[in-house]
Amino acid sequence: MKSIIASVTFLTLFMVGEVNAQNVGINTATPDPSSLLDLNATDRGLLVPRVALTASNVAAPVTAPATSLLVYNNASAGATPNDVTPGYYYWDGTAWVRLSTGKEGWSLTGNSGTTVGTNFIGTTDSEDFAVYTNNTEAIRVDASGNVGIGETAPSEALDVNGNIEMNGALRGTGRVYATNPTEVTYTSASWATNASITLPEGTWIIYLQYEAKGWEWFEDFLQYRLRDITQGTDIIGTGTGDWLYLYYMTSDSGSNDYWMPLNNHPIYTVPSGTSTINFDIYGDYDVKIKNTVIFALRID
Repeated sequence: MKSIIASVTFLTLFMVGEVNAQNVGINTATPDPSSLLDLNATDRGLLVPRVALTASNVAAPVTAPATSLLVYNNASAGATPNDVTPGYYYWDGTAWVRLSTGKEGWSLTGNSGTTVGTNFIGTTDSEDFAVYTNNTEAIRVDASGNVGIGETAPSEALDVNGNIEMNGALRGTGRVYATNPTEVTYTSASWATNASITLPEGTWIIYLQYEAKGWEWFEDFLQYRLRDITQGTDIIGTGTGDWLYLYYMTSDSGSNDYWMPLNNHPIYTVPSGTSTINFDIYGDYDVKIKNTVIFALRID
């Protein structure tokens, strides 16, 4: 029986290929000398065994796979980070490793056909994500989403270790930036809030700028203050009875408004928790304010 099987095997190899001491050729009489097995076809391919893997860290259904064993997985199974999806896998000695394709990797020249939420650069576990230049970490995104530039342990949404140069306006919301570009008229003899900002505990330099003018054809005055309403503290202000003079310009050909640009930049410490800082106006008759900007930069 053994001799019959050997004869069939020999005849099969003889009919479909060429056998010599170094290599085997299938459908070719001259297998490439650099190959152990040379398959030659113009309308067919190599069909790799198809298996249903259950997880990348589980060898089954293959028993004791040899290192470098190649299979095609046709199942979607397992849980992150050991999940598997259809594709080619090889056994590296301890786990199944997926062979990446051009569609799965990020190209050095850019990618197309991506979908937000499906395709991304980052991690699928709780590890931080780092960007390197010149083999040195430059940007860190931690597991909570904080971004550090020159900082490996960012403690805020954006944590920069170094100088910042800006060419243009800084835009944001919440604790560092507030704006009110609208022209507002203050006519009643009482304090009214024009803009506000909320700051957490720390020492801040607060930049306040705005434009003001009085009622047409008259000279007017105003009081203003930057007040921590949480602590009940005036950070800056003209004080009771201390009025800021606003003047109105006219010309021979008619009236002409004049907006007075004003600014202050006090340093203030929020002692604990958070504080809401209000920019308040008190007009004596008909005072107008516009283009208010409050920007706070922490300096401690």
